[in-house]
Amino acid sequence: MKFLSKDDVKKFLETKVDSLKGLEDERDLLKELEFIAASVSSATDSKIWIYEESENILHSKVLDVRIETDKQHKSIVLEVFKLKLPLLVNRVEEHKLFNPTFDNPMKRSIKDLLVYPILDTQERVVAIVQALISEGNFYQFIKDDLENLGHFTRFFLNNYNRFKELSQAKDYSEVDIEKIVASRLQDTSESKEKLQNQLKQKDQYFTEIVHELRTPLNAILGFTELIQTDDMESEKIDYINSILSSGNAMLELINDILDSAKAQSGALTLDKEMFSLIDEMESLSLLFASRMDKKDICFNTYIDPMLPKFIKSDKKKIKQILSNLIGNSIKFTPNKGSINLDILYDDSKHSIEFSVKDTGIGIAPDKQEAIFEAFTQEDRTIEGEFGGTGLGLNISKQFTNILDSQLKLESKKGEGARFYFNLDCQNSDEINPNLKAYDFKKLNSKRVALFFSPAFGQALELLERYFERAHFNNYDIYREYQDIPKDIDSIICSIDKVHALNIIEIELNMINVVVYRKELLEQLELQSDNLHLFTIPIRFKKLYRSILNVQDDAHLESVEKVEKLVAIVDDNAISAKYLKVVLEQLGAKVLLGKDGSDAINLYKNNDLDILFLDEYMQQMNGSQALLQMQEFSTTNAKPLPQIIGISGMSTESELSKMREAGFEEIMSKPFSTDTITKFYYEK
Repeated sequence: MKFLSKDDVKKFLETKVDSLKGLEDERDLLKELEFIAASVSSATDSKIWIYEESENILHSKVLDVRIETDKQHKSIVLEVFKLKLPLLVNRVEEHKLFNPTFDNPMKRSIKDLLVYPILDTQERVVAIVQALISEGNFYQFIKDDLENLGHFTRFFLNNYNRFKELSQAKDYSEVDIEKIVASRLQDTSESKEKLQNQLKQKDQYFTEIVHELRTPLNAILGFTELIQTDDMESEKIDYINSILSSGNAMLELINDILDSAKAQSGALTLDKEMFSLIDEMESLSLLFASRMDKKDICFNTYIDPMLPKFIKSDKKKIKQILSNLIGNSIKFTPNKGSINLDILYDDSKHSIEFSVKDTGIGIAPDKQEAIFEAFTQEDRTIEGEFGGTGLGLNISKQFTNILDSQLKLESKKGEGARFYFNLDCQNSDEINPNLKAYDFKKLNSKRVALFFSPAFGQALELLERYFERAHFNNYDIYREYQDIPKDIDSIICSIDKVHALNIIEIELNMINVVVYRKELLEQLELQSDNLHLFTIPIRFKKLYRSILNVQDDAHLESVEKVEKLVAIVDDNAISAKYLKVVLEQLGAKVLLGKDGSDAINLYKNNDLDILFLDEYMQQMNGSQALLQMQEFSTTNAKPLPQIIGISGMSTESELSKMREAGFEEIMSKPFSTDTITKFYYEK
């Protein structure tokens, strides 16, 4: 299967102009144009049907087959003629409109079919291009094929019309020919403008479809997450986990398509902000812990403790790159394998290296360049066995490029892979190298005992690596509990060593104990306020706070119910119901509305603490309602509640419109219980 860029298509078409000028037979011309149409798309072959208005027929002049357009024939080609819109059909022989006489006149085995109308400047059908795939896997046509056939449309009109005009009058004067050329140039300009408008309409349609997908997906994932927390039989838990897995895979696909569309349209931009890289990376590593747990993969994370406290960069793109890389590693790493996430800081160059290394299937040297292309995987058997769109690495590559970096790969077939990139922070507004996240002097004031079994050897090695980098040397490793001094400040141990601890002694001496487990469901048999259960991967900041006995205010294990008056205004009843259930669990009293006018009335008649306001509603949208509430607030001195916009469209242009309308906080669908909780406790 071939993929041509826009530049490749343009160059290819330019090379064909002269050869077409030498053809005097219409059938030969159309045969060559059919070859060109197949060449610029993913098709293995193509056919062109010319519309002959005088007889009301579509005529394949190469095959000499006719379709009467005024008859009630069932045909995919005829449907495109009537709609004047492209139609892409997978598993074509199963389609309800499939007519082998017209849709497969060559009597071949067809799998996928793309039918594209060629319209003149008056939106009249001139011809129909029928592109087909007869071999390989299903679903091989992509969005680029539509764009490439759009380029072919203009090429066809220029050359076919020129041929027809010159054939009708061989004795044109030079002036006549110049008029024809000028007319054709005018038609081309108008066609280009119309095509650009059509592409804009298609992009808008595409965005709206994504919004429609995100809204039900939000309810599927949300309610499944709520059900999962109840007491359930193990078989039902498997069913629920399958729903969650499928829903998340669907969400990943939607996000990949959106990011890919942005990249192809040149709409990618940097959105720099100050943030804590350590906090974001520790949070990211935790997101993948359960997926690693299911495959018994050892997940080692090393986030350099010498990193500056804050950096200025595009947080979302960095997290998306690493999410794609880690997700791929999980997919291609076998059970009981290992994955390492390393984030290293070079003090002298103020450079940060991000690296994801796995013990997976690896990538052959001759395939390493190709896997960065869109919709590409190392081979087709990988797609069948592991799934995926082949978009993740292409998106990650383009994200690193816009970060002024380069995504690199080290791999051998069968020996795993390492993907990495560097982020340079040379400017003073991007980084303050002297402002660190940790107070190492305070850390060295504490005495720590490490008490691990051989089964947790990698965790112990990683802790030593952290301590060495932090210049913390006030620790020792112990094999037996009785060897640990009684005046120690903290004991860090593996869960299988807890049985050896003397809890009474620990409580009397007020020793802080951090217990590491590999599996999320492992629980402590002993209970004590001095025991703190942490899950691998090791998050050094959380450990640092525990050693210093500093409360982690960023992530609370459990939240106390707080009563607030909250309104939800969303015309999607299922989405509103899910949000209502979560908020009530947090202690909220919830009022509901389904239109912008409801939002205004709920605000006027109640002292709301929070208003969750959907942007896309039928009668009055969220932005219109917000404007009226702002005006009422100014006129009547009634404070506005915390207003959180809800959007099913995550494109930057759509979110920018909402911000311009006055939404300071936006929650994109699908949102999790953690996201809702964050907004609820924010103020």
